[in-house]
Amino acid sequence: MCFVQASKAQFVPNSFPFLTNSAMPAEYGLSGAFTSLPSSSSTAVWYSPAQLGFNSSDKSNIRLGINPNNSWFFDAYKRSDYAIRYQGKSTLINRASDWGIAILHTSQIHEDYTYRVSNTVKGYDSTYIRSAFNVSQISNGASIQFNEGINIAFGYSLKWFFAQDDLYNYNFNRILHDIGLIVELDFIDFLSLYNYERSYEDFLFTYRFGYALKNVGRSFTINNPDSFWLNQTLAMPQTTSFGQSLTIGLFTYVNNARVQLFALDFTRDAFDLQQRSRSQNQKITEIDISVWDQLFRGNNKPGIDIAQGIRLALYESVTLSYSSLSYYISNQDSFNDSVWGLQVSLDGLKKMYVDKMIPFFKPVSFHYSFASGKDTGSVLHGFELTYSF
Repeated sequence: MCFVQASKAQFVPNSFPFLTNSAMPAEYGLSGAFTSLPSSSSTAVWYSPAQLGFNSSDKSNIRLGINPNNSWFFDAYKRSDYAIRYQGKSTLINRASDWGIAILHTSQIHEDYTYRVSNTVKGYDSTYIRSAFNVSQISNGASIQFNEGINIAFGYSLKWFFAQDDLYNYNFNRILHDIGLIVELDFIDFLSLYNYERSYEDFLFTYRFGYALKNVGRSFTINNPDSFWLNQTLAMPQTTSFGQSLTIGLFTYVNNARVQLFALDFTRDAFDLQQRSRSQNQKITEIDISVWDQLFRGNNKPGIDIAQGIRLALYESVTLSYSSLSYYISNQDSFNDSVWGLQVSLDGLKKMYVDKMIPFFKPVSFHYSFASGKDTGSVLHGFELTYSF
């Protein structure tokens, strides 16, 4: 690990990777490339609070999610997530608006035996250590339709971060902030300006561009004589990300119910991870991402993380995804992970068959998410329940 001088204390970059990991089952299948691509899951605000500006349903709904005791990075860490998300529809300045609010709690725990420096005659002794990181956040967001086919969503998250580590002997908390913005261009809606929308109303063709600034908060300096990291300044991993996504799809009718026959998503995000190793006095608005090279061409440079993937949804019931995460550090050092994901939802089946047979269950739906990373050895599961009204 490298250190750079910051005042009288040493400055430690990337001190809390927990804050930047993509470990939510519903989104991990695309390596967390959700800066621009909307996700209806309850945990989507982890990637951008602007997600709350998109309501995938034509009704207001509440979504509860639980991702219990998941294995992260070859079972070295256990992660759990609990979330609730409310989505509503209204008008803002006489224009259609989706809005939402979400509460998310996520935790990561690591327990192990390690060798640490001891003052005994032995020189070293084996010690049980435990590290625990927790984030509780509340997020809100909304979108507004400026013209036919142009939607702009924005959001804000207030996060409480708690960190505890036995090895480095620290225990502290911080208030952090996230902001997000997504611009959506719906080309089918554009056709309504020329009265062609009825000919293409069953088609879906949408492009989006997103921006997010995450984990803005004060650093933490260890001043504990018993700590291995005495007089170290631990930075919050402030991260800037840009994303673009393209969705094409087609709707059809089954038993007089309009259902999405398929939707194909292409998405790519570029994360400015070099912000983690900057001095505390450097402005967070100084972004190292070359939008053309990293976001559009997918080229790496040291400190830039590229997440990209493809996702196919069929009949609003089964969704398959495949993605890659590339973190280029230097010519000799890089990291790549291949991830695949599966989501199963009752939404499509209910629309086509169940809702007419059993109207009592019409407002309720169930969702299951699974994702696995080849090179990180991560296996994630998640369950969600939705109630619409």
